[in-house]
Amino acid sequence: MNNANETAAVKLEPFIPMDKKDIIRAAIYGAFAGAILTVLYILVGRVASAVMCRGDNDLCQNAPLYVAIFSVTLVSIGGLILLSQARIYRPLFIVIASIAALWGLQSYLALLPWYWAMAAMTVIGALTYAMFTWLARLRSFILYLVVSIVLIVAARLIIAG
Repeated sequence: MNNANETAAVKLEPFIPMDKKDIIRAAIYGAFAGAILTVLYILVGRVASAVMCRGDNDLCQNAPLYVAIFSVTLVSIGGLILLSQARIYRPLFIVIASIAALWGLQSYLALLPWYWAMAAMTVIGALTYAMFTWLARLRSFILYLVVSIVLIVAARLIIAG
């Protein structure tokens, strides 16, 4: 009879149990994703500008956007694989929320020297993955979605401001 009461008590908790090491692991993966994103953005950007900016071309104007889309797509797939292999809860939503929150930040960081851009994106990636991993503990998916959207909007306002 005690087992039934304990099981009922576990189901009523608002948070799904998660170890601190899972959040730390997600932060490490986020830092790795941020660093790789910066390197990929810089390297692909150089190649894309050389290829797309030949002559008078409208593609040259949109080259940074294409580079950002390509870089974020590759890094997000890698981040999703890492989070899934680590058995982090709701890995797809963590990656999507991180993309939505940080979209466009790379173009601002590209104005910095590469080592500062890499350092900033590494720290920001780690914090973002850790934050959304911690939020993924919420048992209610609707509540998780609402809180994530609020944080994404706040991040977008900070980046745009």
